[in-house]
Amino acid sequence: MKLNYHKIRNIPMEVCTCEQKIAYNLAFRAHISYGDKYQQAVKIGFCCPHDLLYQILQTEFSAYTRQHGGKYDDDAIYSALQSGLSEYLLHPFIASDYEAIGKAFPAHYL
Repeated sequence: MKLNYHKIRNIPMEVCTCEQKIAYNLAFRAHISYGDKYQQAVKIGFCCPHDLLYQILQTEFSAYTRQHGGKYDDDAIYSALQSGLSEYLLHPFIASDYEAIGKAFPAHYL
């Protein structure tokens, strides 16, 4: 299956895509809702932080697809979100450019 990435106007696709930008926005929202809980779970050595991460990923992605799914490649968004969510929850940042988003939420199948 080929993922269909969409171009952001005036930004090369190798730098960032619409799907990566959406993944960043979902991660930002997840950080607001679950960031402290995830950081605490990792800090205390919670036995299954990957299970918690999966629940967060599913919750945020499901909310997105219910409201906006289909306009962009949902599989590409999920892939980028899955690639960068854990690191983002541990080290959140406010992106100042598309390059930062593209690096934090890589498009592995571009």
